[in-house]
Amino acid sequence: MRSLFFPTTSLLLALASCTGAGHGSSDHIDTLDLKGEIIIPYDSLAQPERIYATDSKLYLLNSMNVDTLIEEYTLDGKFVRSFLTKGNGPDEVSFIYYATLDPYRKQLDIIKTPYTLDGLDLDGTPALSRIFTFEVPEGTDTSSPDATQPMPGGAMVRLADGSVLAGNMSRGGFLAQYAPDGTFSGFYAPYPSTSEYGDGLPDYMVFNFMSPQISVSPDGRHFAARMGVADYLVFGELSGDSLKVVGSCVAPPKGIKVEVGNGWSSFEYEDSYVIPVKYGPIMSADRAYVVRNDIPENEYMGIAKKMTEGEIPAEAILTEYDFNGNQVGAIRIDALPRTFAVTPDGSAFYVLTETADDGIVVKRYIR
Repeated sequence: MRSLFFPTTSLLLALASCTGAGHGSSDHIDTLDLKGEIIIPYDSLAQPERIYATDSKLYLLNSMNVDTLIEEYTLDGKFVRSFLTKGNGPDEVSFIYYATLDPYRKQLDIIKTPYTLDGLDLDGTPALSRIFTFEVPEGTDTSSPDATQPMPGGAMVRLADGSVLAGNMSRGGFLAQYAPDGTFSGFYAPYPSTSEYGDGLPDYMVFNFMSPQISVSPDGRHFAARMGVADYLVFGELSGDSLKVVGSCVAPPKGIKVEVGNGWSSFEYEDSYVIPVKYGPIMSADRAYVVRNDIPENEYMGIAKKMTEGEIPAEAILTEYDFNGNQVGAIRIDALPRTFAVTPDGSAFYVLTETADDGIVVKRYIR
């Protein structure tokens, strides 16, 4: 263990600096250093894009360029099987918009068409089953739905009570909850009151910038969500028949100028443009993790390239939160993640990363 100290040129090595409800101070948080080992080499992989971990297996979700979309491994990297074929037949998918692990039910929840959520069993013979369908009311302006009207978009996850939490494209909030029978329950994560985007930006464009990424805990009773390129993290839990939600940090993206005219829009990214959260959240039984970045994006891209090419040592910090949104830890790893996963008990992390020497590999970190 050693005290957290970051030089100004470091990449992905700073905990959040802004504050908000439930957002704890990071002044006295130590950093745990972990060294990883390659458990799945380059020549064993297809074109993986995301990685998931259960208490006994790893699952890699491949690019849609690959005919078989999911590969299953043991936790020590031994290949088990491939499944989920790309196509239009039964138990096939033609496209995956978003997928998340439902560890409570041992399923992958997949959005394969807009406004629908399907569950893919991970035990036995994998089979798809429809979980949720949203019917867009006739006459709805999907580019700018009324603030009182839900409009699913982006991520969807299931909670332990069977309710669905979805990204929402109307200004009611960035998240919308639906009861198990599909009826709308309520909005969460309100839009920031101010934005550097300027006036007149259509709601769907704001949502596209801040489309939520959502993860659910192994017991299905807690979730964490981050809003796109903004420094906006939300933590929540099932409390009785409703959700208790904590907003951790709310700030619009910095360094973006948007102008909107009649049928046109323009985007200008200034040198100060920062994407505060690069990866995550992912969740264990009692923690949520994200990989943060506090330097401008053009600097980030340059340093990331040097890390990938081996010019400088690769590293990143997993910022650790409790379920109330307080920062409680930091874990330094010797890799630049493309995506990462954690086992339900929080004892091991799995990182999909790329280096000049090894190519794209999976590394394991034991805590």
